Amino acid sequence: MIELVITACLLSGSKDCQKIEVPVEEGVSLSACLKTAHDRALDWQADHAEYMVVGWQCTDTDKAAEK
Repeated sequence: MIELVITACLLSGSKDCQKIEVPVEEGVSLSACLKTAHDRALDWQADHAEYMVVGWQCTDTDKAAEK
């Protein structure tokens, strides 16, 4: 399963950053996730105005579980 992981920090001036897992539709490839990640991260930030997105990545959770 492919997952979009957004790294976001609170705008309150603290260094409180966290990784947020954003669901990706089943069957989406890693390359398709990467192509839409920027727009999806911006959409997430628009819904969470107290945060600033500082990074994102698409991961294959099935391959990560194999390690």
